[in-house]
Amino acid sequence: MFKKIIVIVSSLVVLAGCNIDTKDSQPGTQQPTPTTAPTTSVSPTATPVPTPTSDEVSVDSLKISLKQGLTKDEVEKLLGRAYIELKGEDGPIWRYDFAIENYKFEPNSILVDEVDMNGLKKGSMKKQYFFHWQDNQLTSFALYYRNKDNKVEEYNVFGKGTVKTTPFN
Repeated sequence: MFKKIIVIVSSLVVLAGCNIDTKDSQPGTQQPTPTTAPTTSVSPTATPVPTPTSDEVSVDSLKISLKQGLTKDEVEKLLGRAYIELKGEDGPIWRYDFAIENYKFEPNSILVDEVDMNGLKKGSMKKQYFFHWQDNQLTSFALYYRNKDNKVEEYNVFGKGTVKTTPFN
């Protein structure tokens, strides 16, 4: 038993010593210890499932931050990658669904950008966002959410910057 412990401890010491990055190092010099947290790698066979962490981003904050002409990267920085990409007539459409756990929106029509109005009214869908793209540029977007009166509301930016807010009963 004592030999096994010595072998395990020795192996750990050897492995710990192997964790030195020798890239750009010169013989006899010591590299500084990184101060950032190590990154984790994902197995190439694993399929990551994005989670909408941007649920905490307020609609009011988005109304200020979102503008036509933003790039896909800029929108991803605001909302993350938890979108579904749809094929619209004029280009791709990203749809973000912020729903309660175990609820999934299944569109009932052939419309690509169908809104889950039933889910929004019942509270199963907390928020739903649509982003229309052309040549990596945001051309229009619509945010569906509950307003301060707890009514479903649409905030839509389209055309040459036209903003339209529509409450639903």
